[in-house]
Amino acid sequence: MPKPPTGVSPFISIGVGFMAAVGGFLFGYDIGVISGALLSIREEFGVSDFLSELITAGVLIGAVLGAAGGGWMGNRIGRKYSNMVAGVIFGVGALFLALVPDPLWLIVGRIVIGLGVGLASVVGPLYISETSPPAKRGGRVSLFQFAIVLGILVAYVVDSIFAGTTEGWRWMFGLGGIPGFFLFFGFLFMPCSPRWLIMQGRLEEARSVMQQLMGGDQVDEELERITRDIDQGKKGTRTRLMSVPGIRLGLAVALGLAVLQQFIGINTILFYAPIHFQQAGFKSDSAALAATVGLGLINLLATLIALRYVDRAGRRPLLIWGTAGMTVSLAVIAVSFAFITPPHADVAAISTAPHTVHTPAAASHYAAASKAEASVTPSGAMTTTPDMPKAASSTTVASEGNSISMMSILVLIFTAIFVACFAFSLGPITWTMIAEIFPNDVRDRCVALAAGVNWASNFVISLTFLSLLGYLGPSMTFSLYGLVGLVGVFWIWKVVPETKGYTLEEIEENLGRGDRTKWLPPGKSSTPTQGD
Repeated sequence: MPKPPTGVSPFISIGVGFMAAVGGFLFGYDIGVISGALLSIREEFGVSDFLSELITAGVLIGAVLGAAGGGWMGNRIGRKYSNMVAGVIFGVGALFLALVPDPLWLIVGRIVIGLGVGLASVVGPLYISETSPPAKRGGRVSLFQFAIVLGILVAYVVDSIFAGTTEGWRWMFGLGGIPGFFLFFGFLFMPCSPRWLIMQGRLEEARSVMQQLMGGDQVDEELERITRDIDQGKKGTRTRLMSVPGIRLGLAVALGLAVLQQFIGINTILFYAPIHFQQAGFKSDSAALAATVGLGLINLLATLIALRYVDRAGRRPLLIWGTAGMTVSLAVIAVSFAFITPPHADVAAISTAPHTVHTPAAASHYAAASKAEASVTPSGAMTTTPDMPKAASSTTVASEGNSISMMSILVLIFTAIFVACFAFSLGPITWTMIAEIFPNDVRDRCVALAAGVNWASNFVISLTFLSLLGYLGPSMTFSLYGLVGLVGVFWIWKVVPETKGYTLEEIEENLGRGDRTKWLPPGKSSTPTQGD
């Protein structure tokens, strides 16, 4: 019988984070690829707005279902094999979408892909958090968010390459199968989560994995700590979730961040940036460029701040300053739109765009198409066709007849600041804390619950944004999101604890103490306290 490894394996130590991040890449790619694919699908099949909504919303529907089952699967077959299942779903789903004969099957395929997205959003961060040492856990889980943003950017590039080609949408979807199968085969060489192995009673395997991940004398101490914690959970009455010590604080933090991440309006900024900029006075070409390339690059680069500082500065400072920056940005954007938007502007016309086509290219295409319906009389006066939305014509006049105003520039600048603040705070740290804030024996269930709430919140915002824009106008709509951000800053300051440097077991021990002000420093925790 071969001896277990005695030192840290760089291949395993780096590979566990990298492979789980591949799931994040696929997560982002399959969200972003619909941007260009749907335009090609609408042109080829002539699908209605309603079918377009269903094709796009299929991923959200599947993601809610996939997240709901992710906790059960992660506990049943383990985090490793659940990631492999996600890879198969991504790969098979991509091939299915590339070969479907009609739009109705596209809806089915998008739901299948959504199952993979939802499953990856649960088991990816879960696997990283359970295979990372405390000093590196935050950065490695943040890598998952970085991979999501990278996947969205790559999807935009793929869309631009195949845009205008015959059945280009099939290539856009089909290429997503390559990283899907890479996720499956790559995980064949990765170990199971040591905490899951201990829960299955496979202590020697867990010791071997921990030796490859941590090395040194820490292994025996950490193994004993995890085993003690899991044994205590088995002896107690933990079949009911709310009977777990400290679970109320854990749920408050995870669910609160999951909702705040979506309700502060990040997707309305990212996916409808062309409409925002067009209303602000920019031409649609400039708006599309700023949305798909400019904001995407800012999102990607600012995520690097979280990768570098989440385990140095900590979770709380990044969350507080990032959310505060987003709130101030929303306030400036709202005030700017109050000066830009004419008193009687018909912004409600924009709500005729497909409600779930939440992508920069689709939004830009809609704005450009509306604009193209306008005609110019021989004398040069602008007229509109009977079916043309009034907002499109007013925007055209503004962009052609006036130079870009200072308020328009403020909208551009603070939209970029908003995205940057999100990228180093609520974007990555939400997933980091969701993956680390729960006790071992209920972590899978609770991470699945939090991911499901996040996707449901995404769905609510997706269905309400354009309606709010139509009823309230852009100024009041962004004021509403800013109010959410203001409440969020005070809530984070009051409730969310700092988890930097703690082992997962120390976090569980401190959860039992209740309020964050009662937490002991990392390495100082002792026997878990009872109570909530």
